Amino acid sequence: AERWRSEMLPEVQEHLAFWQGANLSSVSLEELAAIARETRRRLIRLWEIHFELMVPTLLAGSLFQDTYADLFGEERAFDAYTLLQGFGNKTTEINSALWHLARTATEDIRTTILEHDPEVVAGVLRGSEAGRHFLEAFDTYLQAYGRRSETWELRYPSWLEDPTPVWRMLREHLAEPDADPEAEMARLVEQRDAAVAEARARLEGYPTPVIEHFEAMLRAAQDAVVLSEDHGFYIDFEGGHHVRQVLLELGRRLEATGALASADDIMMLTLDEALEALNDLPEADLRALVEERRAEMAHFGALEEPELVGSMPPGPPPQDPVGRAIGRFFGTPPEESAEPDVLKGHAGSPGTARGVARVVRTLAEAQNLHRGEILVAPMTAPSWTPLFGTVAGVVTDTGGVLSHSAVVAREYGIPAVVGTQRATTLIRDGQLIEIDGRSGTVRLVERETPPV
Repeated sequence: AERWRSEMLPEVQEHLAFWQGANLSSVSLEELAAIARETRRRLIRLWEIHFELMVPTLLAGSLFQDTYADLFGEERAFDAYTLLQGFGNKTTEINSALWHLARTATEDIRTTILEHDPEVVAGVLRGSEAGRHFLEAFDTYLQAYGRRSETWELRYPSWLEDPTPVWRMLREHLAEPDADPEAEMARLVEQRDAAVAEARARLEGYPTPVIEHFEAMLRAAQDAVVLSEDHGFYIDFEGGHHVRQVLLELGRRLEATGALASADDIMMLTLDEALEALNDLPEADLRALVEERRAEMAHFGALEEPELVGSMPPGPPPQDPVGRAIGRFFGTPPEESAEPDVLKGHAGSPGTARGVARVVRTLAEAQNLHRGEILVAPMTAPSWTPLFGTVAGVVTDTGGVLSHSAVVAREYGIPAVVGTQRATTLIRDGQLIEIDGRSGTVRLVERETPPV
């Protein structure tokens, strides 16, 4: 944590400042090419920092679970994560700021937002002085938090480019004015402090080295749960947003000469191909190559991928500390269920919930997700986090107890079952399900009617 604050974050901010100071639309082609090459170098360095931070971060959380289980019993291992909750991070800060923004809306503004589609509501609000004032506050929010997109892929626009997802999430906050995320956070802190006090009381009389080891592991894991989200705010999404802007400017230059049909087509090229095309202007023509790449991606995107390529190595997976930590992040194959109505995954966040399942594969589909329903998704990215403030629980195909979905669900105090591998395939949208985040199980209460 100290190294992040004193060394890593300042370096990350220096890289971000480079992009913030680049006036992309006014530079020459030669200058833009130089910026693109420098962007590649800086992006590689950002992701080096990412992994320098993330491997120890995952290891800290995993080792604390091991320490807790050694001291208090394997059956209580999952309770270790109660001692890590309620610290807040940049991801939960984003949702808290959106909730505060919702609280500033007058009744007229609230009605306007609730009655108009997210795609057009900004235009409606511009028609009144109060609406324009609210839009200024909305823009301030986007300037602070809007450099994030649906996933880590550069092809997706950020909230600054397309704020529609933010309007959708703002509507959910406005629809439930009595919800109070700050009160929920205070409840999680109270639970955490009680769990820490209980653990320390149970350790009274233990040898001093054991107590010191526990306290060291606790401090490291508490730092880690914050850093696991905070680094993504700056590296994964702020950095990704700026890289995308450089690429789009390359695309616009190539579109202007007819080398590309659209600036977005730059995402179908390698950087070297784009830079080579800049040198070949105005003769360069990449449109056929783009269509070939698009067809290739469509072909493979329609295939059902196998669970693995090759054969599974014999014996159990590696049980070294790093191997366990990585498994607890990405998830491992869950146990097969002996009950046809039960889907097994991994414990992500404790608690139970019963409700309508809403299968959401992209953030755009989240418009169908309503308060009190259970989010069922392949995975979640940090930009999905505001959804956690409105749902009753979360089920994912991928991930383990240290995954983003599990960490954030615990910060919101909602149950989560992660790493089911098949939830989005087996659970029907609108189906009634029950989830148990401690046992890592999903019960299909309402079975799908077989075709006649």
